[in-house]
Amino acid sequence: MINKNQLTERSFTPSQLSGFDGAHSIQLPVDFIHDLSKADSLQAVLDTIAYWISHVFDADRASITLQDTEEYLKLYSISGNHAIPMDFKILIGQTFVGRVFAQSQLIICDDLAQSDELDCKMLSEHGMGTCMDAPMIHNGVCIGTLNVADQRKHHYTLQQAILLQSLATWLALNIKLHLQVQEMAVLASTDELTGTFNRRVFVQESNQTM
Repeated sequence: MINKNQLTERSFTPSQLSGFDGAHSIQLPVDFIHDLSKADSLQAVLDTIAYWISHVFDADRASITLQDTEEYLKLYSISGNHAIPMDFKILIGQTFVGRVFAQSQLIICDDLAQSDELDCKMLSEHGMGTCMDAPMIHNGVCIGTLNVADQRKHHYTLQQAILLQSLATWLALNIKLHLQVQEMAVLASTDELTGTFNRRVFVQESNQTM
């Protein structure tokens, strides 16, 4: 029996969207790169990405999720249509974006009105016609998803899928680097045994209050 979601979907593994030997290229606004280089926190990185991805794809909506727990993804940034609110818990096992994450495949839903998955229904009810979600993969591990949506049905092309997956892979590395910097900062400021702030932090704070 065919799942009705399969009738309005196209899916691609990352390998299907790469390895074209220079046959495809990516053009990005210079300000996108500049803004990303100035982002000084993970949230700033994600907000910058969501804003510029919506412009690059001329999308009515762009969003980013990262894994929160074994069962849930968490929305970290949205640009445009807020059909799915920031505090919405995205159950990996019961949503379209969760399926993209779990399968590590880019999936295009060409007609959101035909999908029976909760997040697709929410998008459709708020005027979205189609969406395209790409897994953000680093070292073979999916850490989240990069998502765009448009009011028009059957809107996204193979070329756009190649672009979104390429950006998702590149941005996964950027996100992981920020997470590693955060972890190093925590390690540098805490005592290994007690987990409390170490002498270096107390000295810095004392100097700042003087």
